[in-house]
Amino acid sequence: MKDIPLSPQHRVIVAQCPLFIGDDGHILNEYLSCHHVTALHPPDGQPISLPPTFTRCLGIVLKGTLHVSVSNLSISVLGSSDLFGAATLYCGDCSPITTLTGQGDCVVLLLPAQDVETLIAQFPLIRTNYLRYLTGRIHFLSGRVSALGAGSAEGKLARHLLFNPQSNIPSIELAKRLGISRASLYRAFSALEESAVIARNGKSITVLNPAALSAYT
Repeated sequence: MKDIPLSPQHRVIVAQCPLFIGDDGHILNEYLSCHHVTALHPPDGQPISLPPTFTRCLGIVLKGTLHVSVSNLSISVLGSSDLFGAATLYCGDCSPITTLTGQGDCVVLLLPAQDVETLIAQFPLIRTNYLRYLTGRIHFLSGRVSALGAGSAEGKLARHLLFNPQSNIPSIELAKRLGISRASLYRAFSALEESAVIARNGKSITVLNPAALSAYT
């Protein structure tokens, strides 16, 4: 994973993220003028790798998409200006709990927790924005984890495809992520295909009817 300079286009994306909503540029410009900030370019399809001594930070997606999974379960896909937390990526020498995988030409910015805490303490706007963001993410992720942990194989597969419409994960890996057997996965694919909700051409999957697919969830 290589560092790249923060471009003017990247600064525009940072200004659009939930943390700086309502800021006229004063807070962000003050922060960037006082800190040497670089963006990170993770390899396509590879989890973001951080040193074992890494602790906490707040991330911002500047370009591309970032797939988030917890214990091999696909949770969400983040796009430009979305925030993400990297506090639980590594716990000492343990395996990662949360996996963040860059897709395509992905670029992310990591803000150290100490910097975020200082911004929250100094600026009420940042504090309000951060609390609003955390509340929304807790609600969303709780629903996602509950949904992935229960329901039929068709429902689990449907939820996965709604969030990952271009999914081409190998069957054995996808079955593991969804917590179902490969046989159940194959039957779920067949059921959705027979209902004309999806179409398969080799490893390529096309969602034909998103509304009908969501009915399975």
